[in-house]
Amino acid sequence: MRQTQLSEFFRVTGSPGSIKREIKRKYGHLTPKSTNKIKVTPKKTDSPSKMDKKRSSDLSLSQVQKKLRLDAEDSENDSINLTQPYVPMDFDLEKIYREKHFDIEFGSVVMSMCQEVKRLKPSENKHVQQLFSAFCNTLSMPINCAYFTEEELNVLRLMMGLSDDAKILLARLLKWKDSWHRVKKISGMIEMSVVLDLLLVDELKSICKRMKVPHTTGKPKMILELLKIDGKKKSMFAGMKTPSAALKKVIEETVGPCVRVSVQTWSLIKRLLTLLYPVQAADESLTDVFRVLDEVFYEQRVYPDLPEERYPIFRNRQSLIDYVEAKSALIKITDATMKKNWDLVRDLGQLAFNKLEPAFKSQTKLDVPSHVRRFDSTYIWGKVVWSSVDAFKKEKVEGIVTATKFLKALIENKNIIQGKIGRWYGELAMIEMSHNKDLEASVALTNKALTEERLSPVDVAEMLDRARNVWRVKNEASTELMSVEMVAMKHYKANGYNCGVHCEGKLPVTLFAALLWDEIYGISVPGAFVCPYQTAPLDLFGSQFYPNRREAIDQKFSYYEELDADSLSEIMYENFITYREYFSLMSNNLVEDGQDFKDIVRCLGVKAVVGICKLMAKNYCQWSAGFPDLIVWNSRKKRCRVVEVKGPGDSLSVKQKLWIKNLMELGVKTEVCLVKTN
Repeated sequence: MRQTQLSEFFRVTGSPGSIKREIKRKYGHLTPKSTNKIKVTPKKTDSPSKMDKKRSSDLSLSQVQKKLRLDAEDSENDSINLTQPYVPMDFDLEKIYREKHFDIEFGSVVMSMCQEVKRLKPSENKHVQQLFSAFCNTLSMPINCAYFTEEELNVLRLMMGLSDDAKILLARLLKWKDSWHRVKKISGMIEMSVVLDLLLVDELKSICKRMKVPHTTGKPKMILELLKIDGKKKSMFAGMKTPSAALKKVIEETVGPCVRVSVQTWSLIKRLLTLLYPVQAADESLTDVFRVLDEVFYEQRVYPDLPEERYPIFRNRQSLIDYVEAKSALIKITDATMKKNWDLVRDLGQLAFNKLEPAFKSQTKLDVPSHVRRFDSTYIWGKVVWSSVDAFKKEKVEGIVTATKFLKALIENKNIIQGKIGRWYGELAMIEMSHNKDLEASVALTNKALTEERLSPVDVAEMLDRARNVWRVKNEASTELMSVEMVAMKHYKANGYNCGVHCEGKLPVTLFAALLWDEIYGISVPGAFVCPYQTAPLDLFGSQFYPNRREAIDQKFSYYEELDADSLSEIMYENFITYREYFSLMSNNLVEDGQDFKDIVRCLGVKAVVGICKLMAKNYCQWSAGFPDLIVWNSRKKRCRVVEVKGPGDSLSVKQKLWIKNLMELGVKTEVCLVKTN
């Protein structure tokens, strides 16, 4: 058994002695009070009193290394057979989801790993407990362990078996930014540009003065001047230090030692986090993910009880690695777009397109439900390409050509890349009209788009709107008025509606959740629930939510349609009060109290409430947006109005028009309130 070094988990610069002294100074308070040691394999230990005498109060590098060596030696005697041939699993996703059945026998390596993780004792330190308990829960499931090689599983075992001191440091570094953190001094292990970026402006000025370079400019220019010195590797006279060596010595005195999590460990952690929290949004950083885990740990965030049955969502280890790479690019391009770093956005878009070209050539499609295909790397790379189109459009000539190429590729490969095909056609039509000045091509694209089967009603309505209006002169920009909704609310209160809320999409979503809670969260659909941290089943955001639960949903609708408004409002009131505290689809700030929600249901009536929920169940993504701004009601007279408020020059969107049309068909008094200035 090879000896496991601390460098497997951390990259550090500086001697062990210097790191020990500096970590004691900076992290001494992290030393746990508990005398219990977490072991991967239970073994005979000294009594607590003896252990207290033996434990050092410092976070010693040599002690951690010794602990790792002991754990590695102990693992030779544990239940995992390290000589047994083992390869990660390769799941037949098409067969599993076609048969809607997953029952597979895992090998001894995987099962032993799961059992071993379950035997770990929880740490008493909160930083360790909340993070590593989440990791242990993930690794206790055989389906997750099957995505790692035997060597990776052994590294994860050793990580779980680190001393509390080492775990505390690892947990802290994971929650910080993935970069170097100053501890004492630097060495040639770190690139000079990275080191200089760690310095404060005043520190850079001091170094520039000592190196006789301009120090009155901004930080980027000072770094550039120092990098020029770093490039000078020859000394002027024999025996003298080179300018580069002299610069490094000055920086070492300023920066101090640095530590970071190793690249290999980060790779494992990111895959582990993906299995733990696969529903990470593109605008969520790793810091956000850790915050979610913290809130769950402290019960500040409580999710609904979800079915425990789990299905694989990645074909194999490589599929998981590819997905993590693509998801990382999507997070980067989302952040770069917010920061308007268009060069980076274009670079990531080109990278994504290059990644997709093999799939375009092979025309290989993953034949699984749409909510599972979102975990295929091609789906994510497609989103990255789509996200880069606006950045390319900012380059008037070459950029427009690239944006057009990207959009045409997405449309031509729509069967491989799952995405918003209506948006792709619409963007391409606008490029033809606005940039290429080719109205005929734009009209032809719109007509072609209308023949697509995958267009939603909103896509069709937008296409028809474009066919009628997009060729005309642009309207003047609308004038936004402050609090027009409040002005409208005051108007309706003066006209007999004593209650009202500014609801928009919150109302239909909350009605939907209160009416169909059991069908949303209580029915197990293969691949719909992939972790405990979900606010909704994944198939809700595709076209299969209703077909997957058709019988149960239809029975519920039939039952509710036979009730009167008072009975329905009572049932939905109870559900609202019971479930509003969960972190779920249901809004907990739509109304001030449950009685208001009950009155809204009673005033809307059975036909309207059930009708709204039918729309939501059959196409949640379409109908969760566009609902009018206000609902006002009079609980005594049992009447209500749904109101879309517009200011001068404002107009209805396609989704708003569709909502108004459907609400009127359901018998709800619906109107547009135009607020004008005197």
